[in-house]
Amino acid sequence: SPIPINSGLKNDKFTYRLAAQYDFSPRNMVYASFETGYHAGGFSFARGLESYAPETLDAYTIGTKNRFLDNKLQINLEGFLWKYRNQQFSQFGYDLGSPPSTVFLTRNIGNSTIKGFDLDVELLPASNTLLSASVQYLDTSYDSFVYFVPNQGLPPNTACPFTPQTQTTPGGVINVFAIDCSGRPAFNAPKWSVTLNGQQTIPLDTVKLVLQANTRFRSANFVSADYLPYLKAPSTYVTTLSATIAAEDDRWSLTGYVFNLENNQRIVNPFTNSANLIVANAEQPRTYGIRAGFKF
Repeated sequence: SPIPINSGLKNDKFTYRLAAQYDFSPRNMVYASFETGYHAGGFSFARGLESYAPETLDAYTIGTKNRFLDNKLQINLEGFLWKYRNQQFSQFGYDLGSPPSTVFLTRNIGNSTIKGFDLDVELLPASNTLLSASVQYLDTSYDSFVYFVPNQGLPPNTACPFTPQTQTTPGGVINVFAIDCSGRPAFNAPKWSVTLNGQQTIPLDTVKLVLQANTRFRSANFVSADYLPYLKAPSTYVTTLSATIAAEDDRWSLTGYVFNLENNQRIVNPFTNSANLIVANAEQPRTYGIRAGFKF
C-alpha cells in the first residue's frame, strides 16, 4: 500500500523595522530604514519534500523625496539591499518518491541578494499636462541555489551544473541529480525596467478629451530557474495608447485604447509537464478595445 504523507511544522518569528527621517525643508527629505521580513513555511503533497522552511528577509533602504518648481516637479530616489535566506520557490517538478511523481511543490532553494535603485519623476509643465517616468535597476544573485531532480538516465533540463547523487526517501533509495545554480541572477527580474507616461487633457465646452500614452521597457531576463537559452525573454517595449471622452465631473466616460502597440509577446510561466516537456505561455498580444464608465 502507498506510504502516507505525514509531516509537521511549527513556525514563529519576531520581526521589526527601524527607520529615520530628516527634513531639509518642507519639500526635501532623506530617510533610511532597516527591517526584517518573514514568510512562514508550509507543506507540499510531495514525498520526501513534504514541508519547506520559513523564508526570511533583511531589507536595507535609503532614499530621498523632493519637490521643486513650486511643486510642479517631483523627484524621488531610493536605493535598496535585500538579503533573502531559505528563499522559497514553487514549481511543477518531481518529488522524491519511488518512483517519483510529478507534483506542484514549494522548496527552499537557498539564499539570494537583491540590490538596486528606483527613480521616480513627475512633471506638471502645464495645468493640463502631466509627464512621469520611472527607472528601476536590479542587480540580483543567488548566493546559494541547489535543488534535486530524479535521475532517469537523461540529463536534466537545465543550463546549470549538475552531479548524480542518491537520496533516501519514504519509498526507498533513488538516484537524483543535484543541480547547482548558485551565482546565477534571479529569474523574472530584468536588470532594467523603464516606464514613461504622458497625459494631456483638452477641455471641450461641457466635456473633456484625455489623451494618454504609456510605454514600458524591460531588459532581457530568464523566466525560469532552468536558465535554458530558449527560456530567456528578450528586451521589449510595450506601449499603450488611449483617448477618453468624459464629462467634466467624470460622471461618464468613453475610452478607446490599444494595448501592446508593438505586439511584443515575452515568454512567461514555463513549466515541465508530466512528459518532461517544457510548456510556456506568452504575454498578451496587441489588443484593441473600448471601455465605458458611469457613476451613479
